[in-house]
Amino acid sequence: MLVQYGTTPSGYTFYVGDTLRLGRGSLPNDEFRYVHEPVGLSGGSFRPVSAYWQGKVVSVLRLTDGMSGGQWQGQLMAEFRLGTFKLGYASLDAAIAAGEVVPTSRQRRPPPAPTPVPTEATPARLGVADELLKLKALLDAGAITRAEYDKQKARLLSE
Repeated sequence: MLVQYGTTPSGYTFYVGDTLRLGRGSLPNDEFRYVHEPVGLSGGSFRPVSAYWQGKVVSVLRLTDGMSGGQWQGQLMAEFRLGTFKLGYASLDAAIAAGEVVPTSRQRRPPPAPTPVPTEATPARLGVADELLKLKALLDAGAITRAEYDKQKARLLSE
């Protein structure tokens, strides 16, 4: 089914009209594993795009949510023009993972939210620990005396 925009399972979003930069082919001969062109005029079979297209920028003509049947079923596919007459097709998620398509900053997925680290210490106690570390560094550097360090340490620990 044709769509105006789509998001890959890994979170990249593409729109019709977007530009794609083709990266490096992932096959041993530098051809593309996930970027294909039709063979012949019927378009019934496909072959890997040649290494010639590495680094080229193409424009998305159509997006589909996968070809019916086969290995690309259920995947976001982009159709684009290679030169004047040839069309190319890319399974976007697989091509991005292999470095064959390099998404722009607009297409990139947002960075994952940081995972909170569980801790038993409260924020106030973390502040005390930080202050103790600073005091120890001052003591080690000779900026304060042992007596000053002990006095400040006792004050912080009593809070």
